[in-house]
Amino acid sequence: MSRSLRARTSINYADMFQQEDGDDETPAPYEFDADTGSEFELAVQKDGGNEGDEEEDGYDAMDDVSDDAPLDSEDIFEPIEFSTSKISNKSSKKPTTTTNTSKSNAGRTSLIKPVGASLPRSSKRQIANHRHRAVPLFSKNNIKIERITEKPKLFRPYASIPTNNFTANTKIVDRLSKAWAFNVGPGPIWELVEDRAWFKESRGPDSTNFLSDANARPLVYPNIRCRGQLQPLNPEDAAPYLPREASNDEGAFRPPAPVPCSFGPINKQDRRDMIMLESFPLSEYLPELHHTHVFNPGAPVWGLDWCPIHPSEQPKRLFKQYLAVGPLTSSNQAPEIGVRVNRPTRACIQIWSLSRSQSAFPSSSVAENQSPDSSRMKCELVLCHEAGPAMELKWCPLPCHDRIDQTAEGRIRKLGLLGGTFQDGSFCVFVVPEPEDVRQPEHDITQPIYLKLSEPILRIQLDETECFAFDWGNSEIICIGTTHGTLAIYHLGATFNGLDDDDVTTVIDDLLPTHYLNVHQAAIRAVTWIRAPPSGPDGSSRFDRDPTVVCTGGYDGMACITDIREGHGSVINRTRDVINAMIYGPYVSGPITIDHENIVKAYSASPSMLGRGHLLLEPQGPIWSIHASDYHPQIAVGSADGSCYTSNSLRSTRRGGSVAEYRMLDRFLPQETPDRPTASKQTKKSQNTQVEVVSTGVWSQEVGIQRVVWNQGNGPVHSIDALWGRFLGDRIPYNDVESMREDGAVGDYGCGFWV
Repeated sequence: MSRSLRARTSINYADMFQQEDGDDETPAPYEFDADTGSEFELAVQKDGGNEGDEEEDGYDAMDDVSDDAPLDSEDIFEPIEFSTSKISNKSSKKPTTTTNTSKSNAGRTSLIKPVGASLPRSSKRQIANHRHRAVPLFSKNNIKIERITEKPKLFRPYASIPTNNFTANTKIVDRLSKAWAFNVGPGPIWELVEDRAWFKESRGPDSTNFLSDANARPLVYPNIRCRGQLQPLNPEDAAPYLPREASNDEGAFRPPAPVPCSFGPINKQDRRDMIMLESFPLSEYLPELHHTHVFNPGAPVWGLDWCPIHPSEQPKRLFKQYLAVGPLTSSNQAPEIGVRVNRPTRACIQIWSLSRSQSAFPSSSVAENQSPDSSRMKCELVLCHEAGPAMELKWCPLPCHDRIDQTAEGRIRKLGLLGGTFQDGSFCVFVVPEPEDVRQPEHDITQPIYLKLSEPILRIQLDETECFAFDWGNSEIICIGTTHGTLAIYHLGATFNGLDDDDVTTVIDDLLPTHYLNVHQAAIRAVTWIRAPPSGPDGSSRFDRDPTVVCTGGYDGMACITDIREGHGSVINRTRDVINAMIYGPYVSGPITIDHENIVKAYSASPSMLGRGHLLLEPQGPIWSIHASDYHPQIAVGSADGSCYTSNSLRSTRRGGSVAEYRMLDRFLPQETPDRPTASKQTKKSQNTQVEVVSTGVWSQEVGIQRVVWNQGNGPVHSIDALWGRFLGDRIPYNDVESMREDGAVGDYGCGFWV
């Protein structure tokens, strides 16, 4: 006997959406997001809108790259506030009639709870199937900022004029966002460079409402001095602290073997064996790369960061820049997560400098043949310590150095405060001395200075876990991610500011965290602050307060955003991979991190689009490092396949215009993956047969790019490598930069920027 099946109840899913042509005012009981995330779907057009319309005084090609309709004034500035779950009741669309009707249309609320009880997603514009333009998290109102007016040159002062900041009004926001989308070069465009960072220590604008870079990033902690007795070492005594080969039975240390590497054009490369602490300009093989340098620290580098220098001090120092490098103890070392080494464990931190050739070797005859803009990179200092290799290194984001003309008998000036997590499980802050003050009169200027560091000024060590990743929120607050998945927040300002000017012996090791939050289920690998001011009760930005939002990524594959005022984290993405890198991008207004299949994604931190992400880049291998700059939207990505990528995080995903000519490609030969054992047997039978080598997707650990970092603490002109950006078609959008920023200044414009 056949069994009759129950009749299926038909559900009209279209009735669950709001239809523009509906006549009934009754709200629907459900509200869905129509965004499928597909990059190939057509965008939903607004009534009365046309993407091809030209602005009345703009560049007619700008609308071709418009990713969104012009931003409304109420949608431009959205301060970070995660404490409530609000759903907007504003809607210009009329819902259709459903079986469950309601007589009232006021206070319409979705019956589906948004992701995360405290993560509001109230924007009605998120149903469009396209990439959303970044929404500024806060407004600087009508403050004037610096803008470069001529092509910058390394080691030289740059000319600047006051101009409107990015958030002066909605028109400037819209125009600059579109203009950045036209950058098709590997680096940023210097005409559009702007410091979008925020620090509560900023001194604010002057009487003319102008905020200079010197006031935006002031000097901090002038009372802190170098700690204890700094012990100079000779190369023999410093050898146990340097990267080395495995020790033999007698305990003698051998330096690492030279690294053989080929340089030059692909068909005319020359092999060069680089010894430890050696550097050379790449222009020796590629003349067009004037300021590109290659150096060998001796082992894989896990810590890398540029030292910030105050703008007023840069000319006095001849625009010399410093880079902190934290290598492992040997090339075959594999740090184990959650396993701390016993202190003392010898390791080092290297301080490299980038300067003019004349300033690096003032008495050298080699410098006489160099051009005025030629540069030199050398290892200035090797700081020997006993906390184990550095897992991560970051300078205090604001300049902490002493003034170069500040001299006192017997007093060693400091270069800055360098924080790091180390393999002994601790977080330490070291006071790095000025290299010129610790150089002995008889020391060879071409050789590095070896210096034994005393105790750090601050040491944080937790009994139940290890400090693994960290980030500075500003000069006074840090966030530490541990191997147990907890976040520890420490306020350093009151402690550091309370130190006496003559105190050189105190080691702070009893500081307690203000917050201790369990966020991840595994070790936290990446930590970054959302550097945006919190909101006051009236909704205004509190620029005198510390940031409160932290983004983290861990070995559990989760990317979380945490407001430390709430006491718990919220998951914004989950992937079946380790999240090795995460950085806050001021230009994308949110964190930039990795997702499945080795892709780089940017997520929005604005309340209206919180957690919504879009793809930026897809490298060919696993990602080790991501870094973003405060001055431009270009991101740098280091991958295990040995590549360093740069990409424009504000580029457009769609471009309009008509296609006048087509081309079709055909007659491709089929590709087959050969069976390796069978191919080997054939090779033995016939020596003339060539077996094609098929990539396996696995790369040697020696070729991976472990760390990448932008130089963003020395003004807008910097770095080892020179990358230039250019506008699409070499046409400046809106005719000139003055039209973008709505000011009347006149300058000499070109395309390019030092990065």
